[in-house]
Amino acid sequence: MATPQLSGLAHSWAYATNYYATTHPSLPNYLSLIGGSTFGISSDCVSCFVNSANLPTELSQKGVSWTAYMESIPNSCYLSPYAPSGLYAGKHDPFVYFDNVRASTSLCANIKPLSELTPRLSSSSARLASFVWITPNICNDGHNCSASTAGSWLQNMVSQITSSPAWKDNGALYVTWDEGNGGDYRGLSSAGAITPSGGGGHVLTLVIEPGLSGGAVLSQPMDHYSLLKTIENNFGVSQLGLSANQRLPTLP
Repeated sequence: MATPQLSGLAHSWAYATNYYATTHPSLPNYLSLIGGSTFGISSDCVSCFVNSANLPTELSQKGVSWTAYMESIPNSCYLSPYAPSGLYAGKHDPFVYFDNVRASTSLCANIKPLSELTPRLSSSSARLASFVWITPNICNDGHNCSASTAGSWLQNMVSQITSSPAWKDNGALYVTWDEGNGGDYRGLSSAGAITPSGGGGHVLTLVIEPGLSGGAVLSQPMDHYSLLKTIENNFGVSQLGLSANQRLPTLP
């Protein structure tokens, strides 16, 4: 890991060394993370909406609160593919691609600007949703800005989260990237083997939980469906799509 901030986080917590994205480019990876499938989408299309079960609606049906915080989104339930600032990109917000989220005023209202999260993290009395998703803007995710910019942003965000009462109370923070570099097509087969093609490449994934040993290495082959399965198991909801593969390991 050439970025010092990322290396520092990995060695302070646990990190997966055989974790793979599901495909290229960005959008289908995001869909797989909350939908269990890429739904045949192979581009960063802006209006290829999906009519399918998904994690946020399953959580809501079970009575589990959730909030998706998007950095630089102009307002809650913003449905345009790009913000005027150019920093928010809908292709990195999978929640707005599901019809049943878009069509529900109450569900869509759970998609909020990241600026609303910071005061809640620092307050001992503010309530947070049971499941929280965070997407940085396209500068702070390293897409349009340097790796060091992204590393500094992540280091600061992790510090805020791990200092919060919510995380200290049996919380878990998972940090992953949507895809590997453009020339890396490695992925995970349904049998759990690493394949040279058919995937989205190798990505760093961090597991940040109270009590975890610093620098713990998770070496089992995993992918985005592993992370989805982990979340589903944690909240006791049904396993969606490819996350239901019994051979698929989960994160701590």
